[in-house]
Amino acid sequence: MDKTILVRVIAPERSVEISDLSSEPSAIQTYTPLPDPPLKPPTDPNADLAEAALMNHYETFRDWGRDTLFFPQLSYDSDRGLVAGAIMQRTSYGFQLDPFAAVQSFGAAYSTGTNRPRLEYSLDLRTRSPVRGLLYVAYSGMDTVKYFGQGNETVKIDALDSADFYKLRQEYLVVNPVVEVPLFGPLRGRLGLLFKHASDVEGSGIINATRPEGSGGMSLGSGELGLAMDTRTGTFPHTSGISLQVTGRHTPEIFSNPSPFTKLRGSRGLPHLSFLSCCEAAAPEAEGALGGLAQRLGRERWYEVFRLRGMTLDITGASTGNLLRGYDLNRFAGDASAVGNAEVQIALGKFNFALPWRFGLDALADVGRVFVDGQSSSKWHTGYGGGLWMGVFAGGKDFQFASAIKATVVHSDEGTKFYLLSGFSL
Repeated sequence: MDKTILVRVIAPERSVEISDLSSEPSAIQTYTPLPDPPLKPPTDPNADLAEAALMNHYETFRDWGRDTLFFPQLSYDSDRGLVAGAIMQRTSYGFQLDPFAAVQSFGAAYSTGTNRPRLEYSLDLRTRSPVRGLLYVAYSGMDTVKYFGQGNETVKIDALDSADFYKLRQEYLVVNPVVEVPLFGPLRGRLGLLFKHASDVEGSGIINATRPEGSGGMSLGSGELGLAMDTRTGTFPHTSGISLQVTGRHTPEIFSNPSPFTKLRGSRGLPHLSFLSCCEAAAPEAEGALGGLAQRLGRERWYEVFRLRGMTLDITGASTGNLLRGYDLNRFAGDASAVGNAEVQIALGKFNFALPWRFGLDALADVGRVFVDGQSSSKWHTGYGGGLWMGVFAGGKDFQFASAIKATVVHSDEGTKFYLLSGFSL
């Protein structure tokens, strides 16, 4: 059995001898350094590559200790009001674990419009094997606030909306452990489990009128298989690389689920224009193509239907949603959905006031729709608008810190909405 271990020696080359407890001369070896690790692209596009190579040789990556950072978060939309929150990010470092051993993010936010919180926890755990562990746990009472029925052209009646006919409150709990392994290049495979519990929403006007299955509360357990790739680098507003994620999830007849169903979700993000496209489909018993996206393989529960929603505040970076700004939160629901988002930030200038600030313009456009089995619709919903952004940017040779706040106005065929969003990245 091989009982050798790796030892880190901090000393000039060939100045230290390493030996075990054996008295044999062969057990004594002179320390010789390992080759330099691969040179990572510098975060600063104007960095000197020769200087970066020297830093890569003499300044090895951090592999001890831990850091704890706190970031405030803030957003506003007309459905949830002011949403204020914070993140505690704890990063641990370990020997032979690059760039870290584990990153834990604890997020909490409170919505003044719903008087409900959202609590999130995410874990990214690295090991000395190719296996990577991911965990996401969340509770939210602020993300399902309205329901207008299923369909791509459901009617919103202003009088009923003012009387809170569409309004509802639903709380949910999600636990999602995932194991990730490298396949080739930046592409990784994922295998995971999902437990989700949604609360009872009986008593709502629209729910009492339509009685969708699952609205009385339900618990689901699922298995999922997926692919993920993320080559993005940099910080707002200068990023490069792409992201891709495809996940298939099957929910069998367990817990309180009366019949099995399957869902498929895919998304991709592109740089420069901050472009994101996404499609989802739920798939009883192979009923043919659904909007050209997927086949139906089961009947999903009410709170598992696909919705196009307004602005969200993603506390830990682990939650997902289909973004369609300019409309009410959860405005359209169906068996499948497709959405595309494009956003560009244009820098106008910078100034120093205690910290280095930058500011500029923001332009965005969203397009999306849902598909419902048995309904025919060719309409695509669009929203477009823009606004201002301002942020603090500070950087060193091996890191960048960015904090930005964006205020945007978005117009759609159902009105004009104002959004405020802030965030930090490191």
